[in-house]
Parts: sequence; C-alpha cells; structure tokens
Amino acid sequence: MFFVVTSLPTLAEALRLSAALLPPVMPGTAGKIDALLGHKAEGTWQSQLVWAAGLTGKKLGATAILFPKPQAAA
Repeated sequence: MFFVVTSLPTLAEALRLSAALLPPVMPGTAGKIDALLGHKAEGTWQSQLVWAAGLTGKKLGATAILFPKPQAAA
C-alpha cells in the first residue's frame, strides 16, 4: 500500500512539471492537463518547475481524452 501512496503523488507531480513545459508546442493540451490536476498555472514557466509546488490537497478532475483518435476519412 505504501507504494501506491507515494507513487501516485509522484506521478501527478511529474505530469504537472511536464505540462509546465508544453505550452510552446501544445498550449491546449497543457491547459487540459492543468485542469485535470486541479492546478492553475501562475507565473513564468521557470517558476513552475519546482518539485512539489502546487498539488498538495488538490483533487483530480473528471477523466478526459487528451489526444482523440483521428476519424477515418469517409
């Protein structure tokens, strides 16, 4: 059980840090990830790259598809 208690917050924090680096190439996706994590990106991207700086006590949002499957041409 300890593994789950420590690894899930670590995974969420790593995802938050990854989302902080995404806006130049995928701004919409970065915003979706922040919304799903319950995080509001504030300040510069450099100031967001601090481990454990924003998810304590946050609740995850509803599930969402970040990259929808392309529809086949009819």
